[in-house]
Amino acid sequence: MFCCLLGEPRAEGLTRIDPLDLGRLLGLDRAPEVRTLRRRTEELAAKGRSARLIEDLARRHLAAHEKAAGIFYVDGHVRAYHGGRELPKAHVARIRLAMPAELDTWVADANGDGVLVWSAPPGASLVAELRLVTAKVRQLVGDKDRPTICFDRGGWSPKLFKELGLKGFEIITYRKGPAPKEPHAAFKAFTFTDGQDALTTTCSRTGGSRSATTVGVAASPAARSPASMRRPAPDPDSSPRETTVTRARSHT
Repeated sequence: MFCCLLGEPRAEGLTRIDPLDLGRLLGLDRAPEVRTLRRRTEELAAKGRSARLIEDLARRHLAAHEKAAGIFYVDGHVRAYHGGRELPKAHVARIRLAMPAELDTWVADANGDGVLVWSAPPGASLVAELRLVTAKVRQLVGDKDRPTICFDRGGWSPKLFKELGLKGFEIITYRKGPAPKEPHAAFKAFTFTDGQDALTTTCSRTGGSRSATTVGVAASPAARSPASMRRPAPDPDSSPRETTVTRARSHT
């Protein structure tokens, strides 16, 4: 824990910290070596209680931040693997290479603070992980709440949307592929507050079991005068530049 607070979250980080200085924080003559820390970590992992620890920490976090428990952001993160085991390759965006890697599923609250994390099976899809995410979130928030789950287009699945809607979840995600062109007259400007006032334009379309809202690029927070509400001249192809993001919301 002290290593994490000092900016060294891995065992190898002990080699970059003075063992005498760290030992004073621990109340010891000197800090343990990397081999000792790895051995102790393996002993703790062998007890098989890591999942319970994370869930208990998540409950405590949400109890202390109830207002942030209405929206949960879900994403998968690829970590390059440099160990000796054979793992399937995955695309590591940070270095733009395909190499052995692990996939972690992260769940954050409305403030962006981490709530849950676990290692996903090799080759796991975000659609499959979302079913596990919603099951864990339901255990944390209870049966009465209707939280919103936000994820990227990797989780786009109409079948999944229907399942999550029936289970009492709202959804915000991206549409795969280019968004359909909308006439400029279909967009309406409105003001929203997220720490400070800002302007945006939206175009709502409803059909079937879900509604979609195409969200425009927000204007500068300083641009709040009536003149800033005026719409720009339409493009020749009648497709406004504001059409950038699609918001899908499930309905039961």
